[in-house]
Amino acid sequence: MKGTFTVKECEHGRAKFIVTGSINGRRLRAYFRTKAEAQVDAERRNIELKNFGYELSDLSAALRAEAIVCVSRLKPFGVTLSHATDFYLAQHDWHQKSVLVKDAWKECKAEFERRVASNEISLAHLKCTKKQAVKLVRDFSDTYICDLNPQILRDWLVGLPISTASRNNARVNLSGIFTYARIRGWIKDNPISEITAFNDHRLKTKLPGILTPEQAAALLEHAEREIVPYFAIGLFAGLRVAELERLDWSEIDFDDETINVKAEKAKTAQPRWVPMSENLVKWLASYRKTHGPVVPQFGRKYIIKRAHKAAGLNWGFDHSNALRHSFCSYHLALHESADKTAKDAGHMGTAMLYRNYNRRVKKDAAIRYFGIRPAPEAQNIVAIA
Repeated sequence: MKGTFTVKECEHGRAKFIVTGSINGRRLRAYFRTKAEAQVDAERRNIELKNFGYELSDLSAALRAEAIVCVSRLKPFGVTLSHATDFYLAQHDWHQKSVLVKDAWKECKAEFERRVASNEISLAHLKCTKKQAVKLVRDFSDTYICDLNPQILRDWLVGLPISTASRNNARVNLSGIFTYARIRGWIKDNPISEITAFNDHRLKTKLPGILTPEQAAALLEHAEREIVPYFAIGLFAGLRVAELERLDWSEIDFDDETINVKAEKAKTAQPRWVPMSENLVKWLASYRKTHGPVVPQFGRKYIIKRAHKAAGLNWGFDHSNALRHSFCSYHLALHESADKTAKDAGHMGTAMLYRNYNRRVKKDAAIRYFGIRPAPEAQNIVAIA
């Protein structure tokens, strides 16, 4: 056949035989000391010609050697040269469609700001996302976002000098950025979704901090007037801090004695009507308005801090969530219904309620807790004072 390699005798240094042939009009030669070596080479080349055409037989010895080395290195992983090539080409293709992390965040931030303006997400959510995005851009500014796989991101999160809880919060907040990147076609999948929550085994037995009935009464007694509704609703209706901060008086129905937590203001984006306990209605009665923010919009943290100090509360736990944690504990003990507590508190299920709040307090303490009332009904809190 045309281009077939043949063996001939020759005198070329120490070589006695030559393998000759022609590939695409280019003559190829290889020299051997023995006829057997030459015949093996000629047969290999002819088989390659027949099976693969001219290209394979035209490979240089260096390229053949490189292929052998690469196959050997990939073998322990069960990967072939074809798999490696497909992976590289896929990555190269994503680089054509992807963007750098700094550019991804710039566009993502603009979109998130638009969503805040249209009330699709909260300003607090945007602030939390920005906080984590600054760290991501700092460390991966000029990296293509498609190159940030789950392992890279997990190792990065582990290396941040933050607590386990903060690490999990960062994981959740960053997920929104990668979800946006997937929608824009910059990445194939959201790598954060493959990173499981981080666990701190030292905290496995640590339960959410709650107030005693005496501490709750002291907090309400010593709080400045403008912040009393914040504490009262947190203690006796269990709204989250972010929900309290967004609450308007128009969303409190004194006729039906319910609080309307709208979807756009709820953490879970699920609306709910929260029943007001009898004592909560009494606490809010003298503060009642038709509209406007329920809690101060400026200087709130300092007012809350002053109330804590005045009440003598030196807690060893998260102050901001102590109101809600207390509500869940006492509500569950009083009503003995995880379903009701979950519904009123806006929990997605009862498993966490049982784990964190069941049997934290006794029913008589729950009765005293929801019996805390303002003056002139001070006699109702004599047992607590």
